This record gives sequence, C-alpha cells and structure tokens, in this order.
Amino acid sequence: MVKRMKLAQAKALLPLLKSISSEVRERRSKKDRLEVLRKQLFHASKRISPEGFIGSLQDVEAEIHAQRRGIESALKELESLGLEVPSIEPMVIYIPGESAGNEVIFYWEEGESRLESNTLFDDDSDEALNPEVSEQNGST
Repeated sequence: MVKRMKLAQAKALLPLLKSISSEVRERRSKKDRLEVLRKQLFHASKRISPEGFIGSLQDVEAEIHAQRRGIESALKELESLGLEVPSIEPMVIYIPGESAGNEVIFYWEEGESRLESNTLFDDDSDEALNPEVSEQNGST
C-alpha cells in the first residue's frame, strides 16, 4: 500500500528534496568529469605506455564507482520515503499525495522552489503548492 501524504507533509519534504537533489547533481557532475578523464587517460596510455597509466585509471574507476554508489544511495533514501524518481537529469521526484480525499501526485523538479500537482486543489491551488505565496499571506 502506498503511503499518501497531505500537502503540508509534502511541502515539509522540500528542503530534504533540494538537499538530496544538490548532492546527486554534484555527484553526477563529478562522475561526468571523471569519465572524461578516464577516456583521456585511456587514449594517452595507448599512445605512450600503459604502465604509468594503469594505477591512475584504477583510481579514476574507483572514484567513478564511488560517485555511482553515492547517487544510488541518495535515490534509495528517497524511495524509502515512498517517493518515486523518474528522472535524475534533471531530478524529478513524485510524491504520492492526497487532497480533499482524492489521490494526487505532487511532484518537484530540480531548480524549482515549489511543488506541482497532477490535479487542481480546492484550497487556493497557488497558495497550496507555492511555499513563498503561503508564507507571504501568513498561512502554511
């Protein structure tokens, strides 16, 4: 059975979602840079001599693997909360929700400051989903 969150619970997750997304983005970026370095080292070892490059290639491979493990761990943390991550580039997170007795999916995309939903809300939808608007109006 899927645990469905109320809007307030989903909004409370935003700081965690942003933090995990930032970690995944940094790890993705570092992994991408390391993969470029790995290719450069591999091609250089073919032109020169593989002896001097074997240790460096192994170190780069180990670091790439560590970054992948870190990304997988972050995704498992989100999944353990009952969330779904259909994309990591950009990071998109689905939050099973409930509003006015109906099942909804709240979702958040990397770089956004607010939640979106697959449905309209009966309680002033912009305020319901946008934390900045709710805070400005004195509601949460």
